[in-house]
Amino acid sequence: MTPFSLLVPTFNRAALLRRLLSYYRTARFTYPIIIADSSPEDVLCENRDTIARCPELHITHRTFDQSIETFQKITEAAGSSDSDTIGLCSDDDFIATGAPARAVRFLSRHQEYVAVQGRSFIADVARIPITLSAFPQRSVHAEMATDRLRSYFHDATANVYAVHRTSTFIDILARIARFRTDNTRFEELAISGLGAIHGNIAVLNSLHLVRQSSRNRADSGSRLTGGWRQAAESESFPRNKELFREMLSEALAEHSVETNVARKLVLECFDSYLEGKLRPAPIGEPRSIQERATAMMLSPDQGRLRPVRRIAATFMRTSPAMQTLSKEYAPIEQLISQYPDGISTPV
Repeated sequence: MTPFSLLVPTFNRAALLRRLLSYYRTARFTYPIIIADSSPEDVLCENRDTIARCPELHITHRTFDQSIETFQKITEAAGSSDSDTIGLCSDDDFIATGAPARAVRFLSRHQEYVAVQGRSFIADVARIPITLSAFPQRSVHAEMATDRLRSYFHDATANVYAVHRTSTFIDILARIARFRTDNTRFEELAISGLGAIHGNIAVLNSLHLVRQSSRNRADSGSRLTGGWRQAAESESFPRNKELFREMLSEALAEHSVETNVARKLVLECFDSYLEGKLRPAPIGEPRSIQERATAMMLSPDQGRLRPVRRIAATFMRTSPAMQTLSKEYAPIEQLISQYPDGISTPV
């Protein structure tokens, strides 16, 4: 078995896939990459050509019918992995090339953890130079599954793109497949919630993920699923909520939690989470001081910062961890800046 594999689902975005693979090709990425591709035939051919131009990379190109649903595609592709750990990366995102080795090393030393990630950011290409905002990540650590679930929902963040133990990730996907809703907001939340039930989740002080903001893109996934308000107002919401509740309750029951206790806890956690998502957005960023300072440090336009923030960023610049993070971010920032819509022609 290999220590890690990277799973990249893609659909009809050849330019973005080309940009991502150019990043890994330049970095001489040594881990297997599984491309889960459900693009139409013309784009599929273009992707085959892109992959053929990357002989240095260890790529398995899995093709699927255009009609396949995203989570089904991810589930089938993940099942073909023979790695100990696996990471999910959208074709318009970047998992830092150094992140897998750090995750593999951590998980090999800490058996009580099932997933690990690191500092993550959202790059806004609508402003030049590009500015970053923190994509918050929170660790989960407790002995009991119920306490881990409470801990996760107390300050919930997305763990979809964490590096998971492959057996855990496949188990999570298999459970989701039995409780499918009609809105992937529930499935994405389920990956994080089920992961917390399975075990602890770590957040390292190193670069893990850079997401390109897609709020102005027509192919944005959030435009298809809508936000939580839209999900809550849909006719299918009661059914979706009950499916979600049963899914997590079943997982808790497998950790010796009584069914009625599990159902009550999941309902409390979800209702509290949804309430937070539906209330008006707070003024200012709901990020920690460290997350905001790190994002400001990496954003090139330091001149617009308030004096106190500028001093904090300057102080952080001397940190070895910050210097490493900045060095790893540089090639990603260059690609996003130069090719915000992806690389349109073969290079």
